[in-house]
Amino acid sequence: MKRTFFNSKSKDKQYLVIGCGRFGSSVAKKMCQLGNEVMVIDKDEDSINQNHP
Repeated sequence: MKRTFFNSKSKDKQYLVIGCGRFGSSVAKKMCQLGNEVMVIDKDEDSINQNHP
């Protein structure tokens, strides 16, 4: 299992996204763009590496 943090400038809210497929990746990117701190967990390490190098 791999965990990745995405930090934004403002840390108003914190979110955990479980699964880094098409949907989870889109949610994580959007939440980060909106100024939130996002953590993504996925059992497939390659999935996270492909979406968020």
